[in-house]
Amino acid sequence: KFPEASATLTTQMKSVGEAMAIGRTFQESFQKALRSIETGRFGWGCDQKEADQPPPSDEALRHGLTVPGPERIFLIRRALLAGYRVEDVARITSIDPWFLVQLQGLLDTEARLKTHGTLAAPPDEVLRDAKRRGYADHQIGRLFGLPEKEVRADRLRRKITPVYKRVDTCAAEFEAYTPYY
Repeated sequence: KFPEASATLTTQMKSVGEAMAIGRTFQESFQKALRSIETGRFGWGCDQKEADQPPPSDEALRHGLTVPGPERIFLIRRALLAGYRVEDVARITSIDPWFLVQLQGLLDTEARLKTHGTLAAPPDEVLRDAKRRGYADHQIGRLFGLPEKEVRADRLRRKITPVYKRVDTCAAEFEAYTPYY
């Protein structure tokens, strides 16, 4: 939002924006957060922005992984897809391996979906698992070459619907009068 500001994150305090995403798992919250930051992304990959970007050279990829910034998370995806191991990415980025294992889990979910070939083929539980991991209908549609509304219609036919849960904003210390849903 501030093109003249340096996007490199350092120890200096900056206002680079924020996202709040609530989910039952890190993966779901992570995907929701990426959707919420107004960059045209639908989550961690499986969108047009990813398709429009040519793969970086190995040198550019390694350099991008070392510099904390807003695009580094997508470079981590590229690195994992290119065959970098979680341990390699952890060493290069200094990101705790737990988070990288969670991101690798998202790629594993995509691979599992793709093995079915068509949207009609995966069992309900496979599609439900992808939704629990935060995959938007748009992303699932990209995996199968279908528009988002076809994925939504298939999901509703399978009775896989969104749910809204109450979030206790007071952590049960006392009665919450302003909970999130």
